[in-house]
Amino acid sequence: MGMKKYVNMKKEELVHLHVLLAQLKRYCEENEADDFRNYNELDISPFKVHRSKEDHKQAVFVLVAELNYNLPNAIKHYNEKHGDAASNSDIGEYLDI
Repeated sequence: MGMKKYVNMKKEELVHLHVLLAQLKRYCEENEADDFRNYNELDISPFKVHRSKEDHKQAVFVLVAELNYNLPNAIKHYNEKHGDAASNSDIGEYLDI
């Protein structure tokens, strides 16, 4: 059911998800975890709203896969830089959520 709901997202909702994931990508890049070659090769940012829903869907899938790889390294780097007291809630504050 969860995947079916995702596939049936409206384009506006998908673009909004793309924006949120792009913010996580920026967090990773700022914390020295920046291997997003596959996503970058797609040449589609969340701000290219004229692109098709399918383009944004593909970008989201690729970005999620690359975030899965990069985010743990970014968090590790962040914690090394800010000490062990840093927590995952800092990511939420960074994303303003």
